[in-house]
Amino acid sequence: MMALLPPRSRGSRSDCHSRNIASCFPRALVLALLLLVALPVPSAASHLASNAAIPGGKGDKAAMIGGGSPDQQHARSNLLETRASARRATRPNLADSQLRALLDLNAAWHLWPTNSNRSRRCDQWDYVQCSKQGFIIALELSDLDINATMPLNIFSTMPYLRRLVLAGDYFLHGSITHLSLPTSLRVLDVSDTSLSGWLPSTINSLPALTHLDVSDTPISGSLPSTILSLSALAHLDISDSSISGFLPSNLSRLSGLTYLNIGASNITGRVEDLSWASGLTNLHTLVMGRMLGVTGDFSALTFLTSLHAMQSLTITDVSWTGELPVLLGTLTSLTYLDLDGLPTTQFPRWVTDLPALRYLDVGHSHNYRSGVVPQDLSRLSQLQHFDASGNGLVGALPDYWTALNHLTFLSVSDNKIEGSIPSTFSALTALNELSLLGNKIEGSIPATFSALTSLINLLLRANRFSGPIPPFLGSLTGLTSLDLSDNDFTGAIPETLTNLTGVSQLFLSNNQLISRLEVVEKMTWLNTLDISFNNFSSGFPDLSSLPSLMFLGAGGNHFHGPFPNVVLKLTSLVMLDIGQNELDGPIPSDISKLSSLMSLHLNHNDFYGENPLGLFSLMNLDSLLLNNNRFSGRLPSTLVTGSLGTLNLQGNGISGPLPDFARWNTSIQGL
Repeated sequence: MMALLPPRSRGSRSDCHSRNIASCFPRALVLALLLLVALPVPSAASHLASNAAIPGGKGDKAAMIGGGSPDQQHARSNLLETRASARRATRPNLADSQLRALLDLNAAWHLWPTNSNRSRRCDQWDYVQCSKQGFIIALELSDLDINATMPLNIFSTMPYLRRLVLAGDYFLHGSITHLSLPTSLRVLDVSDTSLSGWLPSTINSLPALTHLDVSDTPISGSLPSTILSLSALAHLDISDSSISGFLPSNLSRLSGLTYLNIGASNITGRVEDLSWASGLTNLHTLVMGRMLGVTGDFSALTFLTSLHAMQSLTITDVSWTGELPVLLGTLTSLTYLDLDGLPTTQFPRWVTDLPALRYLDVGHSHNYRSGVVPQDLSRLSQLQHFDASGNGLVGALPDYWTALNHLTFLSVSDNKIEGSIPSTFSALTALNELSLLGNKIEGSIPATFSALTSLINLLLRANRFSGPIPPFLGSLTGLTSLDLSDNDFTGAIPETLTNLTGVSQLFLSNNQLISRLEVVEKMTWLNTLDISFNNFSSGFPDLSSLPSLMFLGAGGNHFHGPFPNVVLKLTSLVMLDIGQNELDGPIPSDISKLSSLMSLHLNHNDFYGENPLGLFSLMNLDSLLLNNNRFSGRLPSTLVTGSLGTLNLQGNGISGPLPDFARWNTSIQGL
C-alpha cells in the first residue's frame, strides 16, 4: 500500500478543493511507515513480554483469566513472572553519560518536567528509546513546537544514537553547519524546521546513515561532495529547501537510494543533467516537482526508462517544453504517477500501458489541444485515484466505469465535458470523492447514484443539472460535503437530506430553489451552509439550532423583515452574508457578540440607523459591506481596525470626516 501514498513533497501541488474537506493523503502516514521499517529489532525480553508461551502455544484462555487446573494456574504464574521480568529488562537505567546528555538537552529545550530529571529510568523520559545497557538509541522529538536553538554538541555524547527525528518543530532554529553527530546515526530528519546553514561537511562520518530529510527548511548551499560516502543511504529528501546549484553527476554512486525527492529546491541545470539518476536502479520513488531552476525538454526524461524498480514517479509544475516520452509507458512497476500541472499539449495515452497503476494524476495542464477523456482507461483495472481536472477535455463521459470499480477518488472537474452521467457510474461503489464540477454536464442526477454508498464528498457545482434535487441523495449517509451549487435545480430541498447526519458542508447556491428551509433547520451538524442566490422568500429561517455554523451564505434571495436575530445565537460564525435581500430596520447592538466574524455582508437591503456601534466593535473583520442601505451619521474613529481590508459604504447617508484609513491596509469604496 505504500506506493499508493503520495510522496512527501511540497513540490507536487495537492488538489484539495477550496470548498470541500481536504482529501490529500497525510504525510504522517508515510512517515509512520518509514519509522516502522527503521525501528530496531525487539529484544528477546520484549518478545517474551508480548508473546510469552505457555503450554498450547499462545496461551490457554482459562489460565489467562485465573481459572483452570493446577497445571494451568502454575503456567499462569510462570507467565506473569516472565512478563514482569521482561518489563524490568525493557526498563533499563540510563548510563551516567546519557542522563547528563538528557539533562543538558532539557536545559536547552525544556522538553520534560522537572521530576523527569530525577529519574534514571529510561521509560520515564518521553520520546526517548534506550538500549538494554542504558544508552540512548532514539530521540523521537517531532511536532513538539520546540522554540529554541539547535545545540551543536549534545547529540555527539550519545554514541549509540540511531534515530534523531525533529520533523515539524518549525520554531527550532540555528545553523547546523557545525553540528556534531554520533557515527551510529541511521536516521536524521530535520524537516519542517527553521534550521539553517549548510549540511555539515562531517556528514561523511555517518557511515550507517540510511535516511536524510532536510525538506522544508532554510538549509542552503550545495550538496557537499562528502555525501557520496554515505553508501548506506536509502532515503534522501531535499525538497522545499534552499539547497542550490547543480547536483553532481556522481550521485549515481548512491546506488542504494530507494527514495529521492529533489522537488521545489533551488537546484539548477537542464533536464539532461539529471540523467545520472539512471544509475539508481534500486529507486522506488522519485519526486521532481516544481524545479523552477531546471530547464529543457521533456524528451530528455528517457533516462527514467532504466529505473525498472520504480513504483512512484512525480513530475509536477515544471516549465519544460515538448511532450513526455512515450517510453515512460515501459515503467510497468509504477503504481503511483503524478503529472499534475505540466505544460504538455497531449494527454499521455501511454499511461494505459501501466497496468499496476493505482494513483494517476494528469490534471491542470490547461492546454490540451481538443483532448477527450481517454477511452482506454479501462485497462487500468487497479486504479484507485484518477484526477484529470483542469485540462480542457471535451466530449462526453465514457461508459467503461464498470472496469474501474476500485476507484475511491475521481475528478474530471474544470473541463468542457458535456452530455449526461452514464449509468455505469453505479459500479463505482468504492468511490469516496466524486468531483465533476466546472463542466457542461446536463440532465438530472441519475438514480444509479444511490449505489454510491461510500461517497464522502460529492461535488457537482457549476454544471447544467436541472430538475428537483433527487430525494435518494439522502441515502448517501456517508457524505460530509455536498456541493450542488451553480446549476438549475428547482423545487424544494428534499426532506431526506436530514438523513445526512455526517454532512458538515452544504452548498446549494445559484439555483432556483424555493421553500422548505425547515429542512436545513434540522441539519444541526452543519458548519457551512450556502443557500445564496435562490428564490427563498418570506421570513429568515430559524438557524439557531445550528450551533456549529461558521459560514452562512444567504444573500441574493427574497427574505424580508427585520435583521434576523437568530444569527446572533450563532456565535461561531466567521462569515455571514445576508446581502441582496429585502431586510430592513436597525442593526442590533448585540451583533458585537459575533466576535469571530471576519466577513460581514449586509449590502443591498433597507437597513438604517446612525452608527450601528455593534458593527464597529467587531475587531476581527476583514470585509465589511454596508453599501446600498440607509445608514446615516458620522463614521467613528474606532471603525477601522488593523484587520479590516475591505469596506464598502456606497449608497448610504453617511457624512462627516473620514477616519485615517491611510494607517491601515483598507480598501474603502463609496462614501
